Amino acid sequence: MATLNRFPLFGLWNRVAAGKCGYEEDETRCIGHGVAVLYAIRAQGGGRKPKKAKSGQSIPVGESTAAMATEDVRFGGDDLPCEHDEDGRVTRCLVGCQSPKDAAQTPASYDAGVEAKIPPEILGPLADAMEQLLSTYKPAELQGSLIYAIYDDWKIACKAGRRVDLDKLVLWLQDRTETRRSAD
Repeated sequence: MATLNRFPLFGLWNRVAAGKCGYEEDETRCIGHGVAVLYAIRAQGGGRKPKKAKSGQSIPVGESTAAMATEDVRFGGDDLPCEHDEDGRVTRCLVGCQSPKDAAQTPASYDAGVEAKIPPEILGPLADAMEQLLSTYKPAELQGSLIYAIYDDWKIACKAGRRVDLDKLVLWLQDRTETRRSAD
């Protein structure tokens, strides 16, 4: 039984969900990693949400009132502080960044901190199973807390201690996909 901690799985789940919501590949990797970091920070801090700056932007972490982000991205019911290119695409998320020295969430950091931690032999089937399940939902349905609610369901159903059983997870995703398709 291969198991993995939840962080990289949650990052992959959010990357796939971001793709279903219309984001481009590099944006999905920034968002996937950013959401995983946000929830890891919340888990360490007792679940508190980041404070809001007067402008409405999230303050990534700490007590400072100066948000670094130029614009928040609303994803899965959460505001992610992000930077964008001149065409409006997300270039990096700034979750947990208090100064320019702090590591932002980028496509490269996603590759190293999320996908590199998932065994290569399970990554493809797992991402495919996630994609298939999320494709049974309309993009508008994925804009609220549904992404987290489904994650929470599979996290509980497939847990192996504080980790997730990867084979069980793929089967759970496939079963849920079939259930949703047969209900239509």
